[in-house]
Amino acid sequence: DGDQSVNIVLSADGFENVAVGVVNADNDGGPSIDVSGSSGDVSDGCPTPVEAEVEEEEEEEEVEEEEEELAPACVVGFGSVVESSGSTVMSESGSSDSFTFALASQPGSSVVVSVKSSDLSEASVSTSSLTFSPSNWDVPQSVTVTGVNDGLDDGDQSVNIVLSADGFENVAVGVVNADNDGGPSIDVSGSSGDVSDGCPTPVEAEVEEEETSLGSVVESSGSTVMSESGSSDSFTFALASQPGSSVVVSVKSSDLSEASVSTSSLTFSPSNWDVPQSVTVTGVNDGLDDGDQSVNIVLSADGFENVLVGATNIDNE
Repeated sequence: DGDQSVNIVLSADGFENVAVGVVNADNDGGPSIDVSGSSGDVSDGCPTPVEAEVEEEEEEEEVEEEEEELAPACVVGFGSVVESSGSTVMSESGSSDSFTFALASQPGSSVVVSVKSSDLSEASVSTSSLTFSPSNWDVPQSVTVTGVNDGLDDGDQSVNIVLSADGFENVAVGVVNADNDGGPSIDVSGSSGDVSDGCPTPVEAEVEEEETSLGSVVESSGSTVMSESGSSDSFTFALASQPGSSVVVSVKSSDLSEASVSTSSLTFSPSNWDVPQSVTVTGVNDGLDDGDQSVNIVLSADGFENVLVGATNIDNE
């Protein structure tokens, strides 16, 4: 960033502050400042009195522009990203792509950069963190992104790989998971999260994983109908996409005085996620002449929207 001017501020109650201009000479080959005296001097060679405490001016935008012109990588936030072929594209068939990341400046101590996919149903990453020390801060480290098959005809999907570290703005590297089920394609000319300069977009807050569809229901004869005499009906349920680990789906009746369920949970693993599992719903006699009653069977799992299966309990009074 070149030689930098800094003010040493001398102050005392009842007096105007005095700023003594000093220069920190750059050792990375940046532009030099012609120092003929104190950087804050005037014609008489004396430092300049200031009425208020001098605040260091922020010139982040100018520095970033200079870095982008000089660096072959995209300098964004607290580091630089290099994407292969200017983009990161995988596919649901399991292909991978990668990018590299390095810090933008030398830290005083080690910095741990968290690496997360904003949608694990579309993209997984090869590592959960990158560690940079004061000696290797500018050595690029690689992150491999692999496409995940969600089994849906949903077209190509954009996903953010979020890089974060304490004290810095997050950086989102946009990637694309190409659909293998014949859905619409995305025209990839660069990072899916990029801006006009081809660099990934800094994000102010951590990207939250969006709730996605939990799964699919198949009802016998297109409905689930029981009766207060104790008859039963059933439906099957399977996940909508392959999970990275086992998923436990809670199964509950919204009204136990009208309907009971055969199980309180269904467990799906990465190997059996698409194998339908059965839930039997049995009518309960409430002893009331209240007519046929509608009940919801609620399927839920952490990180997903609930699925409601409507059932009817036929009155026997």
